[in-house]
Amino acid sequence: MPTQVKSNYVGRAIDGTASVTTAYRAVIALECVECTGAIGPGHLFSRRSQPVARRMIGALTLAPVCLACRPLRMQDR
Repeated sequence: MPTQVKSNYVGRAIDGTASVTTAYRAVIALECVECTGAIGPGHLFSRRSQPVARRMIGALTLAPVCLACRPLRMQDR
């Protein structure tokens, strides 16, 4: 069974701490890992790494973070 696409790459962005990050656009409804708020289809968001499970030492996954928790400004090309 094919994996469902959850987001599309948009481009490079600057976050609220002036760090360079990647911006994505949600294809389906997602949940922010920081505030548990909704990220609706078509909305921009970023990602941050988080542990997959306690028993899997060193294993990380990328979890969605909404614009309220991590504001983004798109970088000029």
